[in-house]
Amino acid sequence: MWRAAMRRASAFAVKSAFTRTGCFFTLIPALWMICTAWIPDCLSSASDASWRPTMASSCSPGYGHRMTGSRPPAYQMVRSSALALTLSIIGGCTKTPEELCRQLDAVEPSNTEADHGRCVRAYTRVKEVDRDAYQALTKCVSILDERPRGECIQKVWFYPKIAADKQKQRAARDDEKRKAVSEFPSLELTKTFEGKVRLPGKEPVAFKIHVPDPFKQHGTETDSTSVPDHLAYGDTYLADDDGFESIEIVISASDDPTVQSVDAAMKATPDAEILKKAQTPTGFILETKSSVSVNLVVTAAVNGSTIKCWTTIDDDIEKDGASKLLPWLEKMCTSIEFR
Repeated sequence: MWRAAMRRASAFAVKSAFTRTGCFFTLIPALWMICTAWIPDCLSSASDASWRPTMASSCSPGYGHRMTGSRPPAYQMVRSSALALTLSIIGGCTKTPEELCRQLDAVEPSNTEADHGRCVRAYTRVKEVDRDAYQALTKCVSILDERPRGECIQKVWFYPKIAADKQKQRAARDDEKRKAVSEFPSLELTKTFEGKVRLPGKEPVAFKIHVPDPFKQHGTETDSTSVPDHLAYGDTYLADDDGFESIEIVISASDDPTVQSVDAAMKATPDAEILKKAQTPTGFILETKSSVSVNLVVTAAVNGSTIKCWTTIDDDIEKDGASKLLPWLEKMCTSIEFR
């Protein structure tokens, strides 16, 4: 009879451990099982008579070292169940990452589903890496005032285990990025885009450009006409919850005096190191390097407008690979055909 009661109590405790409403009630069967694990006489029956403590105080701590005979299966089951239930209580009474993020959504209505997804993934990672940090996070989310709540959550990211894990993830991402950057120059210019750019009051300039297959046309800024003043082509890569990386070239119509001649362009950046300078039949090619970026500009005079194909590399890893990236990007700019 007690075995059936034990099974019912176990089932109730396990089920309750995964609902917050059952957290308190889980303690009742769980504590009873823990207690019975330390009181073997309560479990012994006539058939278990051979298993008895050698001391009169059978329920005292340490009795397990003074047992004679073999322990009954019921004893082993209770000890294992007590341990499992104790752990389930700890986990079951803590909100899940999904629940914590939904709680944040309720007080931060500007959160989108994408924000929610990032939140769940980040909090799940915290829970996996450091339970203490996760417990602190659950307390932070419960703070009603926005500023103290944000400051509290921010502190969690500086827990030693969490900070070390983030550093490890950044290092892995940097390795992936170096690999991607090293592979870019091997991509052939197999895709063709056609477009038009113009300056206000001037005729549109139509062109065709050849780019690698991963490249797509990106968003543009436009004036009041239907033809934009610039078009961008590039690739976004390594997209994750920390953002994404991108590499692109921009084609724009410009009336900036610094693009009218290579000498004017060089004077505009007097502290930059000149990596390449060349005249072309309709403009020039200029590659420069400063303390913060590597730059490429290719210009052409077309139909009374100056068309500029340019890019700026300011990422450290991409700058390290600039010696191979620049010729590849220049090849795209010089592939432009005007119509």
